[in-house]
Amino acid sequence: MKHYHIALLSLFFFNHAVKAQMILLSNDFGTDLASMQAATAGWGVAELDGNGYGWRPYLSSDFHELGFTGIVDASASFKFEEDGTTAPLATMNLLGSPLINLSGYSSAQLTYKIGALLLDEGQMGYHLLVVEDDFVDFANPNFVESITSEGSHDVTFDLTPFVGKTINLMWYHYSLLNYGNGYLILDDIVVTAINTAGVKEILTPKLSLYPNPASDKVTIVGLAESTVVSLYNVSGQKVLEVVANGDTQIDISNLAKGMYHLNTAEGSAKVIKK
Repeated sequence: MKHYHIALLSLFFFNHAVKAQMILLSNDFGTDLASMQAATAGWGVAELDGNGYGWRPYLSSDFHELGFTGIVDASASFKFEEDGTTAPLATMNLLGSPLINLSGYSSAQLTYKIGALLLDEGQMGYHLLVVEDDFVDFANPNFVESITSEGSHDVTFDLTPFVGKTINLMWYHYSLLNYGNGYLILDDIVVTAINTAGVKEILTPKLSLYPNPASDKVTIVGLAESTVVSLYNVSGQKVLEVVANGDTQIDISNLAKGMYHLNTAEGSAKVIKK
């Protein structure tokens, strides 16, 4: 999440058969602090309502009783009393994945575990948004779900229409789908893709960034010549792009404070502007 250190990603693809299934993204949010930091590297959160109840990791026996294990990510929604009536607290919380490159695959799918802890009668609801071309279309979500009973279940979403593109996934805990007090809980996110032609083993080099967090400039170590470096905000919008030649310094002094996703052909990382 936004207060954790840089992401160092190494992706291994194996050619065991003509039709190969790849895991492009996997996040179970870990089982302890160390594994949670690794699992959430490159992920972003945005609390658009500003009420202090955004997406964050939890380790709770209450959630475990609903079918979740280890650490989960959850977004809270509470209500308040005003003039003797009950109104929902505005809930506009975003959780965003790192960039996912679906180029070169014949099909792809997303699976995840979702559920709710309801502290009274109510429901928790969310939008799933597939972000492409740096544009978040809040008005046209790709999937909408309202959860009216406690527990957990698995969701499978077909990403094949987005094959050939680079995307982000966003879970938007949305106030108009909620009422009552409770938590929306997310776990076990996996994106898989099929390559019918098969691929050879590929190892992407690790990236190293310093300083991170930073207030003005960040140096990227380990880039080949003519490497395109792109920086995205948590909404999936590109805010900076440079062509690197070896170790490269990028200027983030004009960017707002928060977390950004750095993407190159040689790997991905998280950049934090302080």
